[in-house]
Amino acid sequence: MGDKSPFSQQNLQGDGMDRDEETSRIQYLAEIAKFLGITTSVDTEAIQGRGSYEERTEMLRLIVDLVEASIYADNPEWSVDEQVAKDIQLIDSIAERQAQIFSEECKLFPADVQIQSIYPLPDISDLEKQLASQSSRLSSLQEMVDDLASKHSYNPDEDYAEVDMKLRAHLESFLETARSFNTIYTKEIRPWTHMMEVPQLHGFGPAANRLLQTYKMLLKVNLFKIPLHTIVISSFLVTLDHTFLNSL
Repeated sequence: MGDKSPFSQQNLQGDGMDRDEETSRIQYLAEIAKFLGITTSVDTEAIQGRGSYEERTEMLRLIVDLVEASIYADNPEWSVDEQVAKDIQLIDSIAERQAQIFSEECKLFPADVQIQSIYPLPDISDLEKQLASQSSRLSSLQEMVDDLASKHSYNPDEDYAEVDMKLRAHLESFLETARSFNTIYTKEIRPWTHMMEVPQLHGFGPAANRLLQTYKMLLKVNLFKIPLHTIVISSFLVTLDHTFLNSL
């Protein structure tokens, strides 16, 4: 209700005793609200209508629930606690006698409503026997586990340590292989695959004719066994002829 709450309206003409009575009344209502479960603590601010819109709405919803429970009680003289206790007893009775209540012998539903039960409800004695059997089996399994624990030391990190050692060994082997490959590639493969380009040879130009003449003369020497001094003189004369012709 916010500022419209009657508790927020202060009587400016009242004396100190009226204000003390109002404070006591607010405190009393806050304690009642906590007792009824409307608030989680003794909250005088909530009693005066202060707080967020969601908090005030939730508080009003809880109050309406309590009012409805009081209006629709089985006995008008019962309190809310007594009505809740009776409701709990009714639910307990239904749970205990559900086999009888929902059986075909009990005409709980109209004649045109047929109850379909796929699986028949087991007998309580059978359930108790199965429970005892499962409890005995659980005890025997627990004894076996305790016996194994006493005979063998269990280290949950043991498998992890073994796997870690194997993994480290494989990684070190892989690293050594990578290093060897890097060395071979750097020293042998890379220089072979990155060789310098072979320079292109150029022609002899004007000297090609002289080289051809000299080559032919050497062939004649080889064929006719011409003395070496004749070859030298002939080569000198050919060179002089070419020099003289070039000067012209």
